[in-house]
Amino acid sequence: MEKPSEQTQAQIQSDPNQSSRLDWCFFDLNANGFAKTKDDGFDEFDGVSRTAKSVFLKPRRLLSCLTLTKKSDITDKKSPKADLLLDKKTQKYRLWELDFLRGICVLLMIVDHFFFHAGHSMFTIEGIFSLPHGSLFPQLQTLAALYLRWSFRQMFRHIVVFSFCFICGVSCTLSKSNLKRGIKAAFAAGIITLATFLVEFFTPAEGFVIWFGVIHMYAASILIYCGLSAIFSFFKKIPTKTKNAKTALKWISQLMPAFVGMVFLVFYFLYLGQFSRSGTSVTILSQVEINADRPDSFINFMSVLIYITNPSVVVGSDYFPIFPYAAVILTGTLAGQLIYNTKAREYLRPLNGAWNKPIVFLGKNALLVYLLHVVAIVSFFVFSAWIVSG
Repeated sequence: MEKPSEQTQAQIQSDPNQSSRLDWCFFDLNANGFAKTKDDGFDEFDGVSRTAKSVFLKPRRLLSCLTLTKKSDITDKKSPKADLLLDKKTQKYRLWELDFLRGICVLLMIVDHFFFHAGHSMFTIEGIFSLPHGSLFPQLQTLAALYLRWSFRQMFRHIVVFSFCFICGVSCTLSKSNLKRGIKAAFAAGIITLATFLVEFFTPAEGFVIWFGVIHMYAASILIYCGLSAIFSFFKKIPTKTKNAKTALKWISQLMPAFVGMVFLVFYFLYLGQFSRSGTSVTILSQVEINADRPDSFINFMSVLIYITNPSVVVGSDYFPIFPYAAVILTGTLAGQLIYNTKAREYLRPLNGAWNKPIVFLGKNALLVYLLHVVAIVSFFVFSAWIVSG
């Protein structure tokens, strides 16, 4: 890797602002917690040891499309450029466009769930507080009924869910701790099931329990990807004589989970399920029927795995079987490997700014927002009913 002359190094160390004229930056890796490997998003780290204490880099080569002319742009947390580039908690670079797209999906989900609870949960809440049916926000209930009957809602809902799954697949290729992420999501899924079970147990609400919803599916899909990655990592351990062969095996190892996802996605919609369209309404219809004489445990397992024509109790207010959605997440890893593990990941970075902060915040905290938004929506309706009932 190219290095500055000794004279240039001495000038920069004595005055970091010299880098604006000499076109070099000096970074103390250990002191600043700065990125230490190429995997953290920098293309010029090939020649830097993981134990290196400092490094000289050309800013315009370090971050394509961005010009960082001073060391303080990275190391000074008050620098506006540092605020755009670094995640303040992890001190690592985030890809804002993924958080932004995920945030849009989360925002649309919140809107959908708001109208869902306005149209369904409101009846139960009115009954609890002995209010006449339709007396609590009557205009909103009418609007919610129209929205829930809107045929376009089903198609749009599938677009949002599949987009969210695809983005999750991209994120899986960027994470260094998919096992931890999967366990964390599984724990959150368990909390959701317990909370909704308690609500149904202590209230007149029926069908409110979420046995296997979107977070359950998300957790299972991440763990499936984690397992497939571990299985296919053996390709990288195959001894080779040439660098090209080693690179090819590495790519095979990284792309195999996506290949599995695409194969299963095609297989699913050929033999197991299909999209059914009626006007602007699109739904997924199952072609799999399980014999009702089979044990309940088997029917429950199949209901969790795929859509079936006679699903079990696991179908509640929020139901997403592992497939086909896990196959979409695995397919999304293809974009992660081919785009976001190359220099292309830097191309949209200059567009980051204050304009996208609210949506990016939702995307960065999608799991927490999911856990809290339903509580906030239902609590709002319950509090309103309590006020109206006097």
